[in-house]
Amino acid sequence: MEMSLPAGKTFVTAEQAAKIAGCTSAWIRRLLKRGDLSGTQICGWTWVIDVDDVRALSKKLTSRAVSNREAPPKPAVKRRTKNTPR
Repeated sequence: MEMSLPAGKTFVTAEQAAKIAGCTSAWIRRLLKRGDLSGTQICGWTWVIDVDDVRALSKKLTSRAVSNREAPPKPAVKRRTKNTPR
């Protein structure tokens, strides 16, 4: 089966997409297989993904990580004991 990629678009491999998105290539391939990220498999094992889709994924992952981040712990309060001078 012969297939051509659309002209005028930039495509990257799963490894390149992982570097752009800040995750692992295994996670990119998992998203591709689940259909959460669109891409085309060529030569039986190599994935090519539109770089615009990868950038959108990167923004989604970044905003999700920021919103799930816990507040920093409060500093410990130093309490006075009976023997501590005022």
